[in-house]
Amino acid sequence: MILLLEILFLILIYLTNKTDIDNFFDEVYQNVFPQKPPYEIISDQEPQKNLIDYKKYHAEEYYTAYHEAGHSLISLCLSSKSNNACQFIKADILPEKNTLGKTYTSYFSKNPMLQVFVALGGAAAELILKDDHKIPFYKVGEGCGSDLISIKKKLLKYQYSEFQMNQFIHANIKKVKFILNQNKKYLEYIADLLLSRKKITHQDVKHIIPYLKKQFILK
Repeated sequence: MILLLEILFLILIYLTNKTDIDNFFDEVYQNVFPQKPPYEIISDQEPQKNLIDYKKYHAEEYYTAYHEAGHSLISLCLSSKSNNACQFIKADILPEKNTLGKTYTSYFSKNPMLQVFVALGGAAAELILKDDHKIPFYKVGEGCGSDLISIKKKLLKYQYSEFQMNQFIHANIKKVKFILNQNKKYLEYIADLLLSRKKITHQDVKHIIPYLKKQFILK
């Protein structure tokens, strides 16, 4: 009987404080993702469910924007007049069946390592978010599956073993992360553009190319 009363008492405390608990997590979410949503989800059916789905989607959109911004920025670093190795075409954060976002780049050089550097840009951007405590560690790399497949296909042409491929990726993602950090304000600029517009083209960002620190990539 005493145990039953204790259980009922705990349930009463939970119900009394549930609103405070929900408000606490709402506040934490707003601190991590302070940007105001560009639209509202309004529904007469299951509004609480829609609210939860919206928060999850907004977080994924935030991560995706930085991931695609990482690809885009490395592509732009290779678009300098001196390198002329490739040209950034466009990027978006429009979810489709198998992807949350895409970046398109045209390559003028036959060097497959350039495509590897661009492919590593997404994961490197996520690592920067993790360092800034804007993304939990377990989320890093969740959207990098297709990038890694692309990288490993390129390296297989050089008869890399699995161990050598992992070593190569580990060494070069540090280089890519370094250049993103050197151009962090432009990484954030591109991510913000993607969050507000959902898609961008070369025309939207070509003005930043002369200001990018990009000398590392072809050495």
